[in-house]
Amino acid sequence: MLILPGSTASELRALLREIDVSLDLARDRQRSARVAPSVSRWSVEGHLEHLAKADRRILDWLHRVAMGEEAPAAGRPTRIGYAVLLLGFIPRGKGKAPAWTQPESRDGGMIVDALGEALASARRLIGSVTELRSKGARMPHPILGSFSPYQWIRFAHVHHVHHRRIMTDILARASQ
Repeated sequence: MLILPGSTASELRALLREIDVSLDLARDRQRSARVAPSVSRWSVEGHLEHLAKADRRILDWLHRVAMGEEAPAAGRPTRIGYAVLLLGFIPRGKGKAPAWTQPESRDGGMIVDALGEALASARRLIGSVTELRSKGARMPHPILGSFSPYQWIRFAHVHHVHHRRIMTDILARASQ
């Protein structure tokens, strides 16, 4: 097994901080509506919606694992999956977001609500760290292979950082 940075609890705390940053940005409707086609075809709000959708699936699965509702499963990350987890970096423009995570230009209030739910859901996992580490459950990522609960928390954190960097660039180059 590959040793990765941090513990499950520390990665969960890092994810909580990232979701909180995303939620603050989503609440700022003037900033979240900004676009910069030279940076991304999605607006800041589109990136936030994408994060909220991905977080929901990941966090729902993690709660099922913590409750013992997911059976142990086989599988490992791909080499690229291991690299993403180890380096904490997702290269831009190298992967395509799954269709179910694509933004649909929803009302900004719905995105705020979804990120608020993600934050509350992640907070509820803090008391389940031992259960998450002991279950042996795995869930496949569409490109990066099968991840354990710890690896999904790490990925969600890295995924947020990836999109935060893109949103920062959008804001720096945005048209109002």
